[in-house]
Amino acid sequence: MNSEDLNAILRRIVEGNQTDSDIAALRDVLIFNGNQYIVQLGSGNINIGQGRDIKIENNTFNLPEAELIRKFLEKLTTIPHNLAKVRSGAVKFVGRDQDLESLHQQLQDKERIAITAVVTGMAGVGKTELAIQYALGQKQQFTYPGGICWIQVEESNVGVQLLRFAQSQLNLNPPDNWELRERLDYCWSRWQPSGDVLIILDNVRNYEEIQYYLPPLEQRFKVLITTRKLWLAESFEQLRLEVLEEDTALELLASFIGEYRLKAELETSKNLCNWLGKLPLGLELVGRFLKRRPNWTLARMMERLEQQRLESKPLQKISPESPKGVVEALELSWKELDELGKKIGSLLSLFALAPVKWELVMQCQPNEDEEEWEEARDEQLVNLSLIKETEGKTYQLHQLVRQYLRDKLELLPEAQTLKQSF
Repeated sequence: MNSEDLNAILRRIVEGNQTDSDIAALRDVLIFNGNQYIVQLGSGNINIGQGRDIKIENNTFNLPEAELIRKFLEKLTTIPHNLAKVRSGAVKFVGRDQDLESLHQQLQDKERIAITAVVTGMAGVGKTELAIQYALGQKQQFTYPGGICWIQVEESNVGVQLLRFAQSQLNLNPPDNWELRERLDYCWSRWQPSGDVLIILDNVRNYEEIQYYLPPLEQRFKVLITTRKLWLAESFEQLRLEVLEEDTALELLASFIGEYRLKAELETSKNLCNWLGKLPLGLELVGRFLKRRPNWTLARMMERLEQQRLESKPLQKISPESPKGVVEALELSWKELDELGKKIGSLLSLFALAPVKWELVMQCQPNEDEEEWEEARDEQLVNLSLIKETEGKTYQLHQLVRQYLRDKLELLPEAQTLKQSF
């Protein structure tokens, strides 16, 4: 868009003759920043603030016309959403720019009729935070003018939450005596405003929780799911989150304790990040703990972690605004394992912290049904992101997961037998 095009569109808005194409073109170049609208043109930006004329090259929209334009832009950029209830734990969001870009590309794929992107990964890797940052960023960019709806799946029935959103944000009120799915169909078919819609389903445990409440197969409805389950549904696009690189792990830690403190003990900082496996949850918990204790050295923190391991207070939830503790987060996955899954995970914790060849695992249990063990490994441990399959049929445990499973091993009735087999 150039200044001549913008002048023509704004003139049609003043006259009440704007078209759908005008609205789409404006949304592509419009940003709301503070108390003013910024229109991004190839030749520069046009600022549309409050209480003054709008000047675009040689053309001026006087104050009454400018106020009419501003009111139109305000209505245009008012997006129905419920993001006020979402709480971000990030002091600084680092190391995920490429993941955000990949996620956006998946959701904006124009060649597909229905788009569902699934963000997977182990507990504590930052799936929910990625979804939060994506939603807040795209709200600022007006990517989803039809609305952004955040559903916390574990909170209550997904269909009921969707219906509440439609009632409170869209003023859609289907008859109370209809079945829930009929009421949702009513809302999907009458969803306004027009344009793309983003539905976020956070922390999905099973496909059955959501399958009857997904939007219709229309391109405007985009669905973003976060889950620990690697194979939630094979037809969905996947984005697997990995742990951070060392430099971004250090940057995340520094966001809590400060650059000076981190650089004063740089090697210890690196050791601390590696001990935590560069897992965002662990880094955030330790960072928050150290922030509250400015007189602690990082060497003292390392000593505490090495002595107390996962039971150390820094790895537990210490305040209402802090996230779940590491053990609490991993416990959710452990509870979904059956007895065989728990046995395999505990046995894997006895191996060194390196990719483990599966044949070595089975050599420890020569009398077991290998096919049954492989199925439990894949359907439970791999699917729940407790272990990661690497090259050559080898399997890798994260440092903190290995410590957690080693602790769980001691509680199993067959603990001594597993140790002897190893």
